[in-house]
Amino acid sequence: MKFTNSPNSADLKKKSLFIRTNYGDDAIALLQWLFEAGFTGTAVYVDTGFAAASWQERVVLGEAHARRLGFEVVHLHSKIPFSEAVLGRGSFPSVKFQWCTGLLKGLPFVDWLESVDKKGEGVILIAKRKASALAHATLNEWIPQCEFHGDRALWHPMIDVGDDERNSLLQRAGFTPLHHRSLECEPCVNSTCQDWQRIQTVDAERLHALEVEVNVSWSEAPTATTATTSSAPKTKTYLDLFYRGCGNHFGCGI
Repeated sequence: MKFTNSPNSADLKKKSLFIRTNYGDDAIALLQWLFEAGFTGTAVYVDTGFAAASWQERVVLGEAHARRLGFEVVHLHSKIPFSEAVLGRGSFPSVKFQWCTGLLKGLPFVDWLESVDKKGEGVILIAKRKASALAHATLNEWIPQCEFHGDRALWHPMIDVGDDERNSLLQRAGFTPLHHRSLECEPCVNSTCQDWQRIQTVDAERLHALEVEVNVSWSEAPTATTATTSSAPKTKTYLDLFYRGCGNHFGCGI
């Protein structure tokens, strides 16, 4: 892996590394890459209170794998779960008003960072890749100060990793590609028709119950007509949807 305007590998290994992970494909691959490259650090997952019912199993597997590789594992919880936030605001987030990520994932993570990295000398890692989204075409591997992480350095080690190499990392980790985003929030305001076709009954029923309770509909849901429209497999444009607005800063869908 080359380093662009970043400290060399030896210097980085002396730093406290905090890996933002939802245990999706790219995040699992990043943990494997770090292990093989001789890095260690802390894998941090934030429970939004709105993950797919099935996603907990993936998180358990991901955390167990991270521990096997020698990483410290931290499992945080949003101070205000998604349902409480919706009830308090009287509305759901939307593509136009994406208040969800900063509240559910950003604040808990940064608050935790301030308690364990008081001097702000740690490095944040997110598994963004150019091959996964057009939005990352010009993304720097190394950002010396990231305003969304308390001005700490931000590192994208996977930025130049292609799909084949990513899949090889997954295979060596003992995982097979999901072919969809991570499901730490289900649905997401940027869910595609393909995502809505995949949503499990238990998650759809939970959403409906919340709609009834708040007396507001989830406005981003496709209509019955668009929901049945065929959709291409996960592509650059698929993940680009999840890098619109605030989700881009906190690694949504990874």
